[in-house]
Amino acid sequence: MSELRGYLFNGEEVAQVVRPHPIVLLKPSIAPLAAVALVAATPNRFTFVVLLVVLVRFGWDVGLWYVDRYVLTTDRIVSLSGIFTTRVVSMPLAKITDLTYARTLMGRLLGYGTLDLESAGQQGLERIEYLP
Repeated sequence: MSELRGYLFNGEEVAQVVRPHPIVLLKPSIAPLAAVALVAATPNRFTFVVLLVVLVRFGWDVGLWYVDRYVLTTDRIVSLSGIFTTRVVSMPLAKITDLTYARTLMGRLLGYGTLDLESAGQQGLERIEYLP
């Protein structure tokens, strides 16, 4: 939470901080599972190298998920993402003209949805997917 203070304006307070739902890691987890199955079927040096590469890539995806955050403050919505280079996108709450929150059947079962933001002439933060 202290690392967020650098992105806040004077007098602005953090109301809520969330990261995307862990379901976003489902698709990247298919490759490591397949690599483990490959090593189990044919254990040799090549398959272990493939497993190592796939696990490093999955670790990168987990790291990206971990640093991704949506911050609701008293004045705006801020999206923070990136490991080496931090990307900060914000939208003032006063500019938001319409909000739509949609949940698919899977979203209802697992507890996530998509938030669509419409604003008066503001671009940048238009859709927040997999919001818990």
